Amino acid sequence: MLFSVALHPFLLDLQKNHSSTRVLAYLDDMFFIGPMEDVLLCLNDAESSLKEIGLNVAIEKCELLCNGLPDHPHLDRAIRVVSSGTIILGIPIGHQHYVTETCLEFAKGGQGLCDELASLDDPQSGMLILRYCHTNRINHLARSVYPTLLKPATRFHDELTKATFRELVCCHDIGEQQWLQATLPIRNGGFGMSSMESTCPIAFVSSWARSLAHLPQSFGDLTDLVKNIFRAVQHPGHNGSIASHLLQALPGNKSLVELINNPKKLQQKLKSEQTEQIVSSILSNPLSQRSAAWFRSLQGLEAGAWLDSIPSSAKLALKPSDFRLATRMRLGLEMPLGSVVPVCECDKDIDKDGYHLLTCKTGGGPIWTHETLSSVWSDCLQHLKMSHQWEPRNLYVNSDDRPDIVVFDAQQGCDIELDISVAHPWALHVISRAAQEDGAAAATREVKKSEKYAKERDVWGLPSKCIPY
Repeated sequence: MLFSVALHPFLLDLQKNHSSTRVLAYLDDMFFIGPMEDVLLCLNDAESSLKEIGLNVAIEKCELLCNGLPDHPHLDRAIRVVSSGTIILGIPIGHQHYVTETCLEFAKGGQGLCDELASLDDPQSGMLILRYCHTNRINHLARSVYPTLLKPATRFHDELTKATFRELVCCHDIGEQQWLQATLPIRNGGFGMSSMESTCPIAFVSSWARSLAHLPQSFGDLTDLVKNIFRAVQHPGHNGSIASHLLQALPGNKSLVELINNPKKLQQKLKSEQTEQIVSSILSNPLSQRSAAWFRSLQGLEAGAWLDSIPSSAKLALKPSDFRLATRMRLGLEMPLGSVVPVCECDKDIDKDGYHLLTCKTGGGPIWTHETLSSVWSDCLQHLKMSHQWEPRNLYVNSDDRPDIVVFDAQQGCDIELDISVAHPWALHVISRAAQEDGAAAATREVKKSEKYAKERDVWGLPSKCIPY
């Protein structure tokens, strides 16, 4: 910032002395736009003036973008001459073929990272790296390059993401429906593997809306250009290149004027709308009660928290086999039981959907989950130095009911009771409701637990809190 402030007076003088050349700069990158002879004179002037204040122009890094290969007496042979295009602030500018190929090469640059992740035997860490360091890698291109020119790059990028995801979690039987789900945000039941091909038009139109709202303020001579774009978009028959690309990229239910009037966080807003449409399309398909209840349960509060957990300690790290098993369950894929169907301790077959494993109290699935959750709460309370007791007996007169944890809160002058319950949306008494409402299984169990303790609460006047899981 300080460098830019110090350089600003020089840039103003340079622009004043070379009115036929447009002078633009970002930090130490300078761009001169105009007739070739004027541009070269401007560059020579800039080089000599900058030397006076201790700055040197790296001529070997300079490029001259023009049609054909010029033969000009003022042209320094150290300056590389290009005719097809160049890269400005990370964005390719030039002929369509050059832009498309450059973007594709940039997308291919992610192959090395993905190859390393695919061979990593730590899917929990690998998934975080894939999501944060790869999925949005070409987002800056999507905001600046026409979607039609970027399509080969976005397709390559998405296929690379998909292949790496499959290898990481060893789920090679992922179909198109499961992958569509994986591209959804975690809060919507997905894995956050955002598709750049579907994001690209949204990013592009959001960037243009933001730019059109601010360009005339910064560059007064671009006001007419902005007005022409507005007119072209409002008249669909217009063949202007910017206008036509904007119209192609614009969501069907939006107008450009509407977007420009409120461009703040526009990409995020449009992406949320797109996500809602995908979720609605999944739920509107003829799903079985089980499938509908399963997908809605994935959108419950913190249902995907395990995917955001950073394995910074043993308590936050999942074994690779457990992570991969949880991934299959989240995607609705069959459990890898092999050719012989195993039998539970209760003598019932273990189904490939994993329902029996999660509901059988004999086999220990829900009991193990319940005890683990109780342990987590206890650890948190202990860390906060809050006195508490697990399953205290004889808490209520003439009743065997007991909460899982009682916290002794001297400040409030009463105890806080925590009762943890493990519910499953496929249970017969709740599945029809769970197929229609998000979080129905947990809500039903919460009501049941509240009713269970209502009598004791009334007798003793003790406030209790029921935390649904």
